[in-house]
Amino acid sequence: MLDATEATPAAIVPTAGSATLVLPDDPTEVIPTLTAEVAFAPGNPQVIISAVEKWAKAEAEKLDAKTTKLAQAQETGDRDWQEFADPAADARAATVDKLSAMHAAAVAREAERAELARLRAEAERRRLEDEARARAEAEAQAAKEQAEREARIAQEAAERAAREAAAKAEAERLAAERRAAAEREAIEQQKREAEEAAARAEAARREAEVRAERERQEAAARAERERQEAIEAERRRVAAEEAARKAEEERRAADKRHRGRINRAVLQALVGLPIGLTEDQAKTIVEAIARSAIPHVSIGY
Repeated sequence: MLDATEATPAAIVPTAGSATLVLPDDPTEVIPTLTAEVAFAPGNPQVIISAVEKWAKAEAEKLDAKTTKLAQAQETGDRDWQEFADPAADARAATVDKLSAMHAAAVAREAERAELARLRAEAERRRLEDEARARAEAEAQAAKEQAEREARIAQEAAERAAREAAAKAEAERLAAERRAAAEREAIEQQKREAEEAAARAEAARREAEVRAERERQEAAARAERERQEAIEAERRRVAAEEAARKAEEERRAADKRHRGRINRAVLQALVGLPIGLTEDQAKTIVEAIARSAIPHVSIGY
């Protein structure tokens, strides 16, 4: 007897007067999908083939189970259904016929599905191979383009480095030429300055010699003038001293003569006083007054 709890791919459900075979509305629902199997290994045909073989084995086992159930259903014809004998016989015959037809259709369908699955697996394998080949070609093309791009970048970098090196070398060459020119100019300038300094030194030396000679001559002339002036000054000094001496002598002589005249007049006046002074006494008084020997008494010369 069939298991009444099984619903896939078919089930026999007992009723009050008969047993009814229940089938799926869409028989293709019993076909498992390979998507979940192959989704874990895209691009690997061996995985797909293994999945198809696994599914085909499972379907074969299911088909064997159906065959067994069909045999069990046929065996039910030997049972004594008593009051359900006629309805059961009719139901059994109908069920056996239907199961036989379904078995044949299932066998053909399973073979067709297996072939379809194989073709789909082959198509999937080819698709994955094509995708893998296209991906490999794309990666190769991308790698080629990347290599070409890197080569172009490297070439551009090398050319840029070469240009920069050439520009740097040219700049260094020009700088070296400028430095050399500046050094030559500095040497020429130093030479000119040295020559000019030597010329100035020579001119200064000659000027110093001329100035020294002029100063020597001027000093000699000045010394001669000073000597002559000193001689003349000495002569004038001597002459002045002599003139002063003579003038002093003359002054003294004149003063002496003047004082003598005044003293004689005073002497005569004293002698002429009626006091009885002699000339010597009067002379002594006059000399004492002249020497300021008598206080508060003087002679106005």
